[in-house]
Amino acid sequence: MTVSADETPVVIFDEIYELFRRNQPRPLLNSDGTMAVGVGQPRWENQAPELYARDMATYYFQELLASPFWSCIGRCANPVCKRYFLRKRQRKTAIKRGSYCGSCKLIGGAERTRLSRERAKREMLHVAARAWQEWGTHRRRTDRAAWVANRINRVFGKTRFIRPKWVNQNSEAIETFLDHQQLTTPK
Repeated sequence: MTVSADETPVVIFDEIYELFRRNQPRPLLNSDGTMAVGVGQPRWENQAPELYARDMATYYFQELLASPFWSCIGRCANPVCKRYFLRKRQRKTAIKRGSYCGSCKLIGGAERTRLSRERAKREMLHVAARAWQEWGTHRRRTDRAAWVANRINRVFGKTRFIRPKWVNQNSEAIETFLDHQQLTTPK
């Protein structure tokens, strides 16, 4: 869907259909005997200038979609912006967390960092909940937070080194995670 500054959203297919209705495409015969549809530029024949301009914009947009550069078109994932933009290069991999225009790329980076940190914390809470449960069965003489932190550090190594303070600060989240895990695990 496209959105103009002064209009409500318009479905692209309907726009292309109206363009073809006003400017009839021509059937063409290829050299191998197959048929093709020849779409030329809109003709200005007794049309209002606004309608002709709309037809030209739709024609060029349709030509862009039919070109090899269709994959360079992107829409900003920022809910405030939502602008369409053209990338300089084609993507080689799939877009995982949204595509952001040049003026919103810092917002996109902040969003990706937030999601990455949330995922890392969920993983650490998962390991901490297992260690929390183990400590309850072994009843070590050491401090629970220090023992759980040691177990987490064994799993993650030097990539995410934590101290007992993290365990104390997240003890409620660990217990909630543990309760949720016990409720969802079949016996």
